[in-house]
Amino acid sequence: QAAILAYHYGRSERQEKAVQYAILAGDRAARLYANAEATTYYEQALTMARALPASPEAHLQQIDASLKLATVGLTRQHIERDQMNLEEARALAENLHDEPGLARVFYWLGRIHYVLADQRRAIEYARQSLEIAERLGDDALAAPPVNLMGRAYWQLSEFAKSAQMMERSAEQMRRLGNKSEECTAAGFGGQVLGWMGEFDRALFYTDHGVRLAQEIQNPFAEAAAHQYRGIVRAERGEWVGAIADYQEARRLAERAGDLFRVYISEAWEGLAHAMAGDPRQGKARVEESLAIAGK
Repeated sequence: QAAILAYHYGRSERQEKAVQYAILAGDRAARLYANAEATTYYEQALTMARALPASPEAHLQQIDASLKLATVGLTRQHIERDQMNLEEARALAENLHDEPGLARVFYWLGRIHYVLADQRRAIEYARQSLEIAERLGDDALAAPPVNLMGRAYWQLSEFAKSAQMMERSAEQMRRLGNKSEECTAAGFGGQVLGWMGEFDRALFYTDHGVRLAQEIQNPFAEAAAHQYRGIVRAERGEWVGAIADYQEARRLAERAGDLFRVYISEAWEGLAHAMAGDPRQGKARVEESLAIAGK
C-alpha cells in the first residue's frame, strides 16, 4: 500500500514518511517496468525531500530519490533533468562522506555521458565509482561501473577491453542474482565478441541473453538481447536471421515504449536489408530510424 501511504503522509506533518513511501511506490512501479508511473513517484519523493528541513537524513533521502529517478529516465529531457539532480546529489554525498551514495552518483553521471557520446568522461566517472566500490569490497556496487566501462570501450572501438569488462560484468550479475542486468551484459558482450570475429562465443552469450530476458519477462532487456544477437548474425553474414532479430527487437521496444531501442533496431535492420540485396527496404528502415532520432 506504498502509494496510498505516500498520499496520506504527504498531507500530514510526517513528510519524511511520505518520501519513504513515495520511493517504495516508485520501486514497485519500476519492477513492473511502468517507468512513467515510477517517474511520477520518484519526482514526488525528490520534491518532498528537498522541502524537508536540512538534515543528514533528509539529504540521504534526496540522494536516493535523485538516483532512483535517473534509473527510469528515457528521453533527452529526462537526461538534462537527471544531470542537474545528480550534480546536486554528488555535492550532498561528498558533504556527508556517503561513499556508497557517491559511487552510485558517479556511475549515473558516467551513464549520462555514455548516452551523450562522451565516452572518455563516461569511463572516468565509471572508474571513480569502481575505485570506491573496490575499496569498500562491495561487489554489488562494483558491478554497474564495470558494465558501463565495457560499453564505453566498445564505443571507442577498444574491443578487447570491452569484451573483458562485459564478461566480468555478466559473471558479477550472475553471482548477484541480477538476471535483468546479466542478460544485457551477456548480450552486449556477445555483440563485442561478434565484432572481434569470435562467433561461437558471441552466439553463446547472445543466446543466453535472449533466454534470460524471456525468463524474467523484461521487454526492455529482451529487445536489447535480440538486437545484440542480430548484430552477431549480421557480422557472420546471416542476413535473414539478423533481420528477424532486429524486427523482434523493434516489436518489443515499441510495445514497451522504448523509442531509443526502436530507433537503433530500425537502423541496424536497414543496414541488413541493404547488405542482403534489398536497398529499397533498407532505405525505408533507415529513414524511419532518422525520424525517430529527431524525437
